This record gives sequence, C-alpha cells and structure tokens, in this order.
Amino acid sequence: MTVSGNMPSGTPSALKSIYVLSHTSGGDSQAEYVYEWVTSPPTPTPTPTGVSTLLWAETTGRASIWTLDVYGNKTSEMLYGPYTGWTPRSYHRNSDGTANMLWGRIDGYVSLWMMDAGGNPTSMSYYGPYEGWTAKSYYRNSDGTANMLWAENTGRASIWMMDTSGNKTSEMLYGPYEGWTAQDYD
Repeated sequence: MTVSGNMPSGTPSALKSIYVLSHTSGGDSQAEYVYEWVTSPPTPTPTPTGVSTLLWAETTGRASIWTLDVYGNKTSEMLYGPYTGWTPRSYHRNSDGTANMLWGRIDGYVSLWMMDAGGNPTSMSYYGPYEGWTAKSYYRNSDGTANMLWAENTGRASIWMMDTSGNKTSEMLYGPYEGWTAQDYD
C-alpha cells in the first residue's frame, strides 16, 4: 500500500479532520491523507440530536455503537451480535432520535434494521443478493425517504432512491471507474 500526504508544520491545537482518498492502481492500493488543522479550540456543532455516533465492526459479527458528545468523548455504547456471517456496514441516527443500521452477509444478502430511540430493532428489511454488488451505506432523509449506496466489484456504484416503505423507486448509476470503490453516501 502506498500512502502519501504531509502533516502540516507548526503546532496546531487540534486536528479538525482527515480526508482519505483511496484507489487501486495496477494492483497496488494507494491512500492520500489530507490533514486539516484548527489553530484554536473547536466550537462544537451539534447534530440534530446533539451527539455523534461511531460504528465499530468486529470480525465475529458484532457491532458496537458509541455515542459521542459534541467534544468527541464516548458517553455510551450499545452492543449487537455476534451474528455469524454478518458485518455491520453503516449506522445512521435520524433527527427524530430513531436509527438505521445496515448489515451485510458474506453471501451478499443485506439486512436493514429500523431502530427506536433506545437502539432496539423495531423492524428489518432484506435485500439481495445481487451478484457482484455490496451494500455500503444507508441514509434516511428527513421526509422518511432514503438512499442506499451499492458498490460493484467492477468499479460501478448505484445509489438507490427509496420510498418511506424501503422500496427502490429509482437509482443513479456511476462508473465503472477502474481501481475505485464507492464507500459512503449521505
């Protein structure tokens, strides 16, 4: 793997963000890191729920969702699984406090969990399998419609536009872009 990118010089007070741009060229994965620094303490910008979340995936099929305060401190954790053969792909907390978690199974099936404000699954939808395609992320819009990103092993991406019941209503196709894989959409 080739990694490039320069850390800024000087003494910044905090790292604001790191952007990772990655692609594959001739069988070699490459990543470019772009660092953005702040020179004074950050002023937090709360999400609609006042917190952020961080999804961790364990190789055994477990998911851990950390709730972070506006300063990035872990304030709580929810554990799910293990579910053999499944991997958590994305987690999104909605503005009304409910959430959605997208799981992928090794045979290509996808499970989308609708969750209440307490983190309890209330319903599940299943999609696939679609040969060569992997679901990457799910995002529910404020009107209840949603978008799901799928990546194909040839470098194509598909963004599904979904109705409030989770049915695909249309899609946007991108690519193929050799050596690139779509990772997230919101």
